[in-house]
Amino acid sequence: MKVLVTGASGFLGSRLVEVLLQKKYQVKAMVRPKSNREFLDKMPVEVFVGDLGDKESLRGIMDGVDMVIHAGATTFGTFEEQKRGTIEGTKYMLDLAQQAGIKKFVHVSSLVVYDMNTIPNKSLINESFALERFPERAGGYAYTKTLSEQYVQEFMKTSTMPITIVRPGLVYGARRNMFFPHLGFSAAGGKVILRIGCEEKVLPLTYIYNTCEVMIRLLDNDKTNGKIYNIIDPKTITYKEYLQYYLRAVRLKSIVVPVPFSLLKLMGLCFEIANKVPGLKGKFGLTRYRLNTKFKNVRYDGSLLLKTLNWYPELSLDESLERAFHKDK
Repeated sequence: MKVLVTGASGFLGSRLVEVLLQKKYQVKAMVRPKSNREFLDKMPVEVFVGDLGDKESLRGIMDGVDMVIHAGATTFGTFEEQKRGTIEGTKYMLDLAQQAGIKKFVHVSSLVVYDMNTIPNKSLINESFALERFPERAGGYAYTKTLSEQYVQEFMKTSTMPITIVRPGLVYGARRNMFFPHLGFSAAGGKVILRIGCEEKVLPLTYIYNTCEVMIRLLDNDKTNGKIYNIIDPKTITYKEYLQYYLRAVRLKSIVVPVPFSLLKLMGLCFEIANKVPGLKGKFGLTRYRLNTKFKNVRYDGSLLLKTLNWYPELSLDESLERAFHKDK
């Protein structure tokens, strides 16, 4: 079986390629024209160069392909470029896959699609929760990922092509910055860390190899067709615990300053008011709406996928963190 992976030069995509090869799949790896292909050039893969936002450049992308993991998205550039690469690119990929008779299409979405501004504090969020109602207020990434998934869900209603949607949490591993923006802000070269919100809030982590493993298992599982799944590691860690681990691992002696989420929301309100002042309109991107999407005290439930696949990660949380920080280079 040959699997097409979009976004194959990215953190998730490159590891998907690696694990697929380990499991004896053939791989077609799609990258942008200017992407760094050094990692892929060392592997026995077919590289396809194209632009998700340009349908003409995707001609022939499905040739010889049996299955697709669509992990590609545009996360930089102008808002219009992000819309073309992520939203229009997803539409192109679905249309081309259906025309080619693809046997399974796995769409990689995100936890940012949930409507955090209507979800109560301390909720346990499962796949039945509502999508973001006003994605344009949640930022460019949330906007494009939400509209992409909405399109996939609508496509699934009329298409006979087997499709599964996954919403990974914070994917971690080597080759990625392990200080997540969800923790807060780092200043003075990491000597001062402003930790935002409740220290007992749980980080929605998913180790890169666990993430790849479950995505690949979806390819040959008919029971997952037409379904949506969160991907979250079953073992949890709080903000406080993770930050302590992080500081030990990177050998930083930092002053950690707790900042109440309520104080940050007050700052967001001030910025919203400032944005209404003539000459300052649009100068500040920090809003209460956006802050809720990142720092609200909720938890995510990833048990449905684990039960469906009858699978549990082989590595413990401590082993995964150890590999991410030290061994898995």
